[in-house]
Amino acid sequence: MQSRKIITSILGGGALLTSAISGAATSSLPQTIQEMDGATTLKACTEISQMFGKVKGKLDPQKQRSTFAWCLFATVNSPYNGEAGSRPLWQTWASNENTFLDEGIKPKWPTESSSDIHEEIKKRTIEANESKSPQNDDSERVDSKPSSKESVYRNKITFDYLSNINPMYSQQVVKDTYRRRQKAELPLGSIEVKAHWVRDGHLTSWGQELSINKNKDNDKMISAPSDSSYYLNGMHIMIKSDMLPGNESAFTSQEKSWFWTTFEYVNNPGRTQALKFVKPKTAKNWYEYHNNRQLLKKVQAKMPWAQNLDPKFIDYYRSNGTQLSFFEDKEVAVLGNTTMEDFAFQPTPETQPENWVGWTTSCHTCHAQARTPIMPASLMQQGGFVPAYGPLGPVDPDVVNGAWPLDFIWSIPLHAK
Repeated sequence: MQSRKIITSILGGGALLTSAISGAATSSLPQTIQEMDGATTLKACTEISQMFGKVKGKLDPQKQRSTFAWCLFATVNSPYNGEAGSRPLWQTWASNENTFLDEGIKPKWPTESSSDIHEEIKKRTIEANESKSPQNDDSERVDSKPSSKESVYRNKITFDYLSNINPMYSQQVVKDTYRRRQKAELPLGSIEVKAHWVRDGHLTSWGQELSINKNKDNDKMISAPSDSSYYLNGMHIMIKSDMLPGNESAFTSQEKSWFWTTFEYVNNPGRTQALKFVKPKTAKNWYEYHNNRQLLKKVQAKMPWAQNLDPKFIDYYRSNGTQLSFFEDKEVAVLGNTTMEDFAFQPTPETQPENWVGWTTSCHTCHAQARTPIMPASLMQQGGFVPAYGPLGPVDPDVVNGAWPLDFIWSIPLHAK
């Protein structure tokens, strides 16, 4: 099967890609960012990861994964019209606000790209920070809700699946899917991006917004093309790289299906300290693979579609790691982002990363719990919904008893109306 070979080649034990992608080793790579749909991105970044994923002439799984993560990050952030500073690829996709409409109306792919920061994001930001008057004092903590400044976008094949192929854009159609026991299984190359934004003069650190000297950090960060008062502080990326076989459940399956990576601005407070808890670190040069600026430049040079990538992405943004499943190298996998998702995982929001003694966060464990039934809107509005829990590894059956897995897509139960 094609999908099984894709996952083992780019993400598994270092096996070479054979017939999974016909002629990948010698095929011409895409030339423009407009060509980079989901399947093309999966194929092209697989090839790039093989070019640069070797150590002493042999493919190294960790280096392959690091290269694949960087290729994916550079691809989604490359300007769509080829002009530096313009809207990147991922911001031409459909946002949650484009996908999950009021009254469960069936969505249409946006004919004009949404703003890079949807108006709803701005509204939530204003509401979260109203009556605040932060000063440029490095020690001041602004009591706001960093999660209010996160935006989620999905590529067209993901959108098409949720809106047409196996509809899950409203509470009613999800209920219909649940009654039919129709398995949620997004196509290969499905991509979702979640970005975290900060206001001018601020950074975010684990549930706290910190005021900073904006000339110290904001001039190094990527500003939103349509609103320079917002800056990119962190980003999650997930891409469907394999199909779960047969009756395997997302709640517990050890099979690999999604590739996870998460990036941060390099100077986020406490990021360096937090990285010591990320697992696994089987490669001696794990950290170097993700932070080697010269290697990133060499990789970009082989990506014709990413030649107009803003240099700040190379200079000031780094991956915290990658993840494939609940366990890796016989230990539970740990991966997180210090700017996002402080709502569920230890340590508590009041504890800043520089003081942590552990970190129970996992992209795969969290998203594996995406499930029916639809979450009550009242809980979301009150901020009382906790979609994940502390323990790592496979999902506790008691937590998801009677539920139906939604292929790791939290936006469905959280935002369908």
